[in-house]
Amino acid sequence: MESVYDVIMRRRTVRSFLDTPVEEEMVQRLLDVAIQAPSGGNIQPISVIRIEKPEGREKMAKLAVNQPWVARAPLCLLFCIDFHRTGKWAEAEGASYGGEKALMSFLLAYADVFCSAENAVLCATSLGLGTVYIGMVLAAMTEIRKEFGLPEKVVPVVALCVGYPKKVPSGITKLPRAAMVHSERYEEKSPEELKQLYREKYGDLSRQSPNDEGRMTNDGVREFFKRTYQEALELDEQSRPDFTDKVARLMARMEVGNAAQLLFKMRYPEEAMKRMGEKIIASLREAGIDCL
Repeated sequence: MESVYDVIMRRRTVRSFLDTPVEEEMVQRLLDVAIQAPSGGNIQPISVIRIEKPEGREKMAKLAVNQPWVARAPLCLLFCIDFHRTGKWAEAEGASYGGEKALMSFLLAYADVFCSAENAVLCATSLGLGTVYIGMVLAAMTEIRKEFGLPEKVVPVVALCVGYPKKVPSGITKLPRAAMVHSERYEEKSPEELKQLYREKYGDLSRQSPNDEGRMTNDGVREFFKRTYQEALELDEQSRPDFTDKVARLMARMEVGNAAQLLFKMRYPEEAMKRMGEKIIASLREAGIDCL
């Protein structure tokens, strides 16, 4: 029998799915383990929306910044913080909850959601299913709430696409233990030590097939993406031809020469992340979550 350790170590993010539906028995298992996840105070302020009809999956794909795998996966589980149900139950029993007004309650519920979702991910992996997290539901929180009928004080946190994999990435790069694990106290690393540790994860972009002018070739960028940026390759293959070539040209224009610059100049630039954060806070307040 496969150990939990082995399941975790072979888990991969899958973005290419077969059309085969996920059997109801398997869906029930995923939901069982999601419900069984640890929860702060065992309060479980979580709801999961099953989205299986093609029109629902297509709407979710569009709202989640047009990610094609959202529509193509036969099952989408939308994990939500649910202060509506929890508060309604407390009131019915003569108690006052008010989790939507307390930062501590919100943070605990946010952690609860991911414990629940990750249980489903690992169970899916053990059953031969593939999964991919969709974090961009946060950026479309208000629209998703309207589209899927979420009442006040219920907010989507993450979606999980599930299905039988058509293709599974052969590997996945993670930081070495030395970068993340500290003994007794935080151990400061020098800039050079950090560069080396992160290159163990990402490789060295500057050495990926530069041309005569010292710039990255498209083949070099594609090789780098195989290791670090699978989304670009999947978009290229599934719905946006030449996407990686366009990214390579943009990298050249922006003088992106390493993984940190790729991440924080192009994928998650500081100002864009700030603007997105402001939008999320506004959406939370619109939903009746007033702790931020």
